[in-house]
Amino acid sequence: MGHMEAHKAWFSRLTREASGRQAAIKAGISISTLNRQLAKDEISADYVIALARAYGASVTAALVATGYLRPHETSYQSLTDVAEVLSDQALIRELARRIDSDPSAWFGTFAELTEDGPDVQAEVYDLDDQGRNDRINADLEPVAAQEATDPLEENQP
Repeated sequence: MGHMEAHKAWFSRLTREASGRQAAIKAGISISTLNRQLAKDEISADYVIALARAYGASVTAALVATGYLRPHETSYQSLTDVAEVLSDQALIRELARRIDSDPSAWFGTFAELTEDGPDVQAEVYDLDDQGRNDRINADLEPVAAQEATDPLEENQP
């Protein structure tokens, strides 16, 4: 049935190593039935669904991971589900493609880009060293002091 994760491995990952008893209680399913299914490494589809719901996981992703559904049989995948199956390289390639196609999409605060709410917006200046020094001397730019150190030997006369 395509890529299928062993049911015990899926269960351990989902529940973060919870016991069958703990997971069954949380999911409201039979402890003895779940433990029998875990012993056979074959959790029924209805228990996969109950466990996924109890642990806040995608039911669709759980059914795909355990082999009850094939990826192409699903009509909905959350953005998180899609992002999780992409390799790091594929995700970076997609980001690079988007940046190249619309660079203006990346201007703004993080919150504006991610729609996560208010964000701190800082002014950005393209200054040379003298311009930066002028802003510091005019008290327009905050500066953190650093303890002076002995000059390097190669800078000594």
